[in-house]
Amino acid sequence: VEDAEKIFRSILAIFPESKRAVEGLKKLQQGVDVDTMAKLIPPQDKIQEIVDLYNQGLFHEVIHKADEIARYFAPDIMLFNLMAAANAGLKNLDKAIENFQKVLEINPHDAQAYFNIGNVYKEKEEYDAEIESYKKVLSIKPDHVQSYNNMGNAFKAKGNLPAAIEQFKKALNIKPDFAEAHYNLGVALQKTSDFDACIKSYNQACRIKPDYIKAYFNMGNALKDSGDLDAAIVSYKQAIKIKPDYAEAFINMGNALKKKGDINAAIESYEQAFEIHP
Repeated sequence: VEDAEKIFRSILAIFPESKRAVEGLKKLQQGVDVDTMAKLIPPQDKIQEIVDLYNQGLFHEVIHKADEIARYFAPDIMLFNLMAAANAGLKNLDKAIENFQKVLEINPHDAQAYFNIGNVYKEKEEYDAEIESYKKVLSIKPDHVQSYNNMGNAFKAKGNLPAAIEQFKKALNIKPDFAEAHYNLGVALQKTSDFDACIKSYNQACRIKPDYIKAYFNMGNALKDSGDLDAAIVSYKQAIKIKPDYAEAFINMGNALKKKGDINAAIESYEQAFEIHP
């Protein structure tokens, strides 16, 4: 009882308006046994204050406030998620992983926590750990397409293109209109020099997302490398139409025009690139 009273008084010293702490202290004084930590969930208004701080980008304040609350209240998933996101924003990546693992201590089947841990490992460029995290997501949610997509990117970063291609295809089996997965599949296929297949993937990405600049640009490169210069130029022009200051697209279009023998048009394209980036 003495320990419980100390906890309640400590909470009230920092959060004087905590109704739960006031009620708990009254019950103790009345001789009622109180299971303190089970009843003391963090006040929602305090959680909302931390959410507001996070939305303002005040990550240090988020961590300070959240840590203060965590010392006096029962473990809370929202609180640890906020601390993790703030630490990730400050590039305290190991601390962010530690916070997400606290979420998993509360709920071992929290697929989003495993996914978030995978994303932090991605930023750390620890691809094996990233892949293992996404596998844990998929053991809980087998249709989590973003995990397949991200795992594909991790395999691609490791140089394992067949495994990357397999993951992107799994994502697309679940969600055929997943433009990013079509694009990523195209990138992996392009690295294997399978130009016909990668061009089809880029076309699919652009059909789903008509302003997909990177897909048009990469498709232009694939078409150029496969010898279809006219189609490559059309693709570069489409990228430039979406992003008129796309200097790299002007340069690559100039290269295609030069290879085609249209020297004047190539020079004009190079000049456009130089005007954007002197």
